[in-house]
This record gives sequence, C-alpha cells and structure tokens, in this order.
Amino acid sequence: MPETRSPASRTRLLFATIVVATIAVHGRAIGFGFSYLDDDALIIDQQQALAPPAGLWRSFARPYFPPSGRDHAYYRPLVGASYSVDAALFGARAGGYHATNVLIAAFAAGLLFLLLLRFGYGAGVAFFGGLLYAVHPALAETVAWIPGRPDGLLALFALTAWLLLGRARDTGGWASRAGHLLAWLAALLCKEAALVLPLAYAGHLVVVERRPLRSIAEPWLLAGWAGVLAIYLAARAVVLSPDLGAGTVTAVTGGSIPTLVLGSLGKLALPVHLAVLATPEDSPIWPGAVAACALAAFAFAPGVRRVRVLFAAACFVAFVLPGLPASRLLALESRLALPAIAVVLIACELAHRLDGPPRARRAARR
Repeated sequence: MPETRSPASRTRLLFATIVVATIAVHGRAIGFGFSYLDDDALIIDQQQALAPPAGLWRSFARPYFPPSGRDHAYYRPLVGASYSVDAALFGARAGGYHATNVLIAAFAAGLLFLLLLRFGYGAGVAFFGGLLYAVHPALAETVAWIPGRPDGLLALFALTAWLLLGRARDTGGWASRAGHLLAWLAALLCKEAALVLPLAYAGHLVVVERRPLRSIAEPWLLAGWAGVLAIYLAARAVVLSPDLGAGTVTAVTGGSIPTLVLGSLGKLALPVHLAVLATPEDSPIWPGAVAACALAAFAFAPGVRRVRVLFAAACFVAFVLPGLPASRLLALESRLALPAIAVVLIACELAHRLDGPPRARRAARR
C-alpha cells in the first residue's frame, strides 16, 4: 500500500508517539508520594505562600529556597510559579506535582525529536533520539523527584529557544526572534545553567548549519542576548542579597572537572551505577572513561562527520560544568537532563553513520 501520509502529519504522529511513550514509561511516578528531600521545604511547608494568585507573583520576589542561613543562592521563579499552579490544582497531594513533571519530560522529548529533524537527521534517526531521551534510565530522577523540576524545565525551554532560533534564521520573523529570546529568559529563570546555552546555539549555527561567523553577530541576536542577560542578572540581584549562598562557596580544583565530566558521561553512556541520592563516591569514573575512549574512536572513524561529533562533545562539557560547584557533596542525576541532549546528538550521529555508506543512502532515496 503506497504511503499517503504527508511529511507534516508523519512528524506530528511521531511527536505524539514520543510524548505518549514518555508518559507510559514515567507515568507510574504519579502514584509516588513526597520524598521529603527538599520537596518538604519547597512545597509541603510552603502551601500558604504558594497559594495563587499571590503565590505566582511572590515566586519572582523571593529565592527559590526559603531563606535559611546563607545557603542556596538560587533564583528560579518560574519553577516556584509552577509549584504555585500545582498547589492551586492539587493542594498538598503529591500526585499532581509528579504528573506535571511527567508532562514536562514528555514534551521535552518531543521537542528534542523536532530539533533532531532540524539537525538534518531523517525521521527514523530523529525518532530514535527522541525515544532514547524519553526512556533513558539516568533521567528517571529528573522526572520522579519533584525538586528535579528545574532541570526538566531547563531542558524544555532550552529546546524551545533552540528551535525558535532556527525558525528565526529561516524566516527572519520578529515573532520567532522574540520567542527565542523569551524562551532563553525562561530557561534562565528555571536554572542558572542556562547561561551556557548561547554557546550551543552559536555553535549550531556555525558548525551544523554552516552559516558564516557573522550570522551570530547580527544586531538583533547579540543585543537580544545581552538584554536578556541584563534582565536576568538585575532581577537576581534585586531578590538575592549579596551574601546569600556564601556559606556554600568552596574552592573548585581542576581535578574536580574531569571527575564530574567523566562521571556524568558514564551515567549517560553506560548507566550501570545509578543512585537515588548519588555522591561523588557513588559515581565511579571508569564507565565515563570507557565511553570517552569509545567516543574518540568513533570520532576518528572513516566516514564520520567529525565536526558534528566534536560539537556535541563540546556541548556536553558546557552543559555539565555549571553543576560543578554543587557537585562537591551530591552528584544528583536530575542534573543530567541538559547534558543528555548532547549525548543523544552523539547517539544520533552514530545511528546516522550505521544507516549505511553514503552512496547506498543516496541510491535508496532515489
């Protein structure tokens, strides 16, 4: 029977399939209760403060964690606002908060599928990448742990901004340009690691889409990024006192960087040592070392698009490093939601390479 489905309808069907698959895999988390690891301080004890409509606006005027001592210099108002919406709908019933996390993960996986199409991968490879992100065991903590929501929202808005930048480059429309900048601002208002995202966006334009360097020097883009950063830093400075978080500032040694990078890579490439509450001691680096050697061998194999592999590897390092100061005591796997995007890019490049020799692929498409 001939294929009658249009490319657009096929894309919608595959997107919906990924969303449904994510919900099916992680849906059992809706029956979980509170873990009493941060969710008591963020949700259970804050029901009155979260009550809308005041709770929505109050989220933008206070630190993410309730003030206590000099710890936790986090400004994540959109996460707090999402808790406020959940509080209005579900009160102190944990299932509703878990359901929101599941939906965030589902749409993030769907958006990654669309981004992979944007990268030029075929529908089959892009579908594989979206499903890999949806079911990856190392990302279960981001979904099942309610306070993993900052990382889930970070990935969701990071992917939205990435897609809208591509659309803005195609059409030049101001709606897409404004959408890209607003989505990046939203990512910043969910987690501080979003500061590195313009590096990935700029690299995508130059490395993947092969645009000239001047494409990232357009006035609207540079001025927009600068304006978004200024708004974020100003809001953060107004809400957070200068000494907030000083109690947890510690020296970061150069030796900590390879430990974090290899530990994170190992959990994503060879997820054999996952832990509910991981510490650096629980995170051996040998799986990451094995994965790094395999990645190096793949990058220099014949026929591999080496520049794309190196771009994805650079994105992985950039996405991991913002978590370095917070990983001194806990190596939480919820923080892997953004770095996992880079690992999926590498996996899709491998799938693209295994799809067959370039000459055979061209013949099959005729």
